[in-house]
Amino acid sequence: MPEPYVPAIEPDDYRCFLLDAGDLANLDDTRYVTGFEVFPGDRAVVHHVIAYLVAAEQVAAFEALDAGDPGPGYTCFGGPNGMEGSGSGAGWLGSWVPGSTPWAAPEGSGIAIDPGARLVVQMHYNTSSSAPVADRTSVGLRLEDTVERPGMMVPLTDIGWVSGSSPMTIPAGDPAVVHSTTIERDGPLLSFLLGRLGVGDSEVVEISTAGLHLHTLGRKARLAVRHADASESCLLQIDDYDFAWQGGYALREAVRLGPDDALELSCEWDNSAENQPIVDGAVREPQDVTWGEGTFDEMCLGVVYVSRG
Repeated sequence: MPEPYVPAIEPDDYRCFLLDAGDLANLDDTRYVTGFEVFPGDRAVVHHVIAYLVAAEQVAAFEALDAGDPGPGYTCFGGPNGMEGSGSGAGWLGSWVPGSTPWAAPEGSGIAIDPGARLVVQMHYNTSSSAPVADRTSVGLRLEDTVERPGMMVPLTDIGWVSGSSPMTIPAGDPAVVHSTTIERDGPLLSFLLGRLGVGDSEVVEISTAGLHLHTLGRKARLAVRHADASESCLLQIDDYDFAWQGGYALREAVRLGPDDALELSCEWDNSAENQPIVDGAVREPQDVTWGEGTFDEMCLGVVYVSRG
């Protein structure tokens, strides 16, 4: 980050920072990220970090957001464009959550960075258990000149949960609430995201890493590929979810995702009185919870690394 930042909004402060361009400012040709690591400045307040790749033609718009907000960075509740649900101007590069380890691309693959691109990090700070302290998080990248199979990080969820058109309601007091969704390969979400990679609707891609993200009420989660022949390939199943121990997992063998396949995402939460977070030193009373950006809201999110097969 260009300079330290002290969270200014309590308890959840979403702040985005354009990182110093460094070596990226001198790129003459496309290079590829084959390794990614986040170094949180102060873990007492850093809830999560998402790094986005901003294409050259979008950089001026993000610089304007930065310049228009006093102080370091700019407010970006919901997405790096500065408003909820507005992440279309930047592609997901990598992330950090408690328990994360460095990410390495599969052999022969990587995420393209074109000349003129910039990085923006979305910092989610939470001060419910710590006083605001200065943070200066940094990001490390490993770059290669060429790869055989370009890839990208793909976030997966139900758009209806995010927009509220199909609420992901978790009733107060319920100890076992399950929400599931099917994400079709030829549906609008994957068609749009994979289109950025130049993948057509009829092309087979390979999934080589998978991660799952919930918040503090999360108990179980599962992500699988449902193939056109009705068989299934489990990508990741977590039967005892722990918010403090998250991260992505490399598959022993890549799983192919064909044009007639789909991804199945399922999450379970415990919203009983015995499983409530501590807020301001006291156990919170159970309350209805739904999808949201705050630490005490909830999410059901999968993230996979996809490359051309």
